[in-house]
Amino acid sequence: MLISTKRFRRSAIALMTAALLITAVGCSDTEEDTSNNKEASQTEGTLDLGVQANLDDLCADPAQYDGRAVTFAGSMIEEVSVSTTAGCTEGMQDGCCGNAVWMTFTIPCGEDALVLVAAPGANFPVAQGRVDYAAGTEREELITNSSTSFGCVGQECALECTPGSADELVNLSATFRFDSSVDAFSGPTEEGGDGAYRLELEVSEATLNNQ
Repeated sequence: MLISTKRFRRSAIALMTAALLITAVGCSDTEEDTSNNKEASQTEGTLDLGVQANLDDLCADPAQYDGRAVTFAGSMIEEVSVSTTAGCTEGMQDGCCGNAVWMTFTIPCGEDALVLVAAPGANFPVAQGRVDYAAGTEREELITNSSTSFGCVGQECALECTPGSADELVNLSATFRFDSSVDAFSGPTEEGGDGAYRLELEVSEATLNNQ
């Protein structure tokens, strides 16, 4: 099974003094290869550290902001995913296939990324991988045994997300955590999006657009 990390870039971020351009990725038509189709939207958001600082300041000196409360808009989120298109067939470029997907929500931060995780006691529902169409025994077990407490797991067009999909997240409250002993973020793994990260946003509250 081929596994490859890819970035799902979804929005343009306007920060107090700088802008970041983001795009998004969808389904693929290549059997035994990685997906790379794109769709784009343009939204804006601001990360609020509660002081006269912005995302550039935090990324330049993360140790200074460790433990600080942070609020930000869901439009700042970049989806970073690892997936396989094993089981896909030609002609499925307008649809989806029996692959496996693990998606993590992040905010770009220089050569690293702020990774969104559930804060202790946040009580977000756990997302469990779901199979809605033929995946094959091996992939089906891989998908249905996958879960995450913040992000998405499942098949390309049958993702289970918590506390919602990136498009549903409007406003979030979190605590920033910095761990210099951990390497820079490179993408989610087959185990899901709940690992240890160098730069974390421990989300305690999330407002969804359907609430």
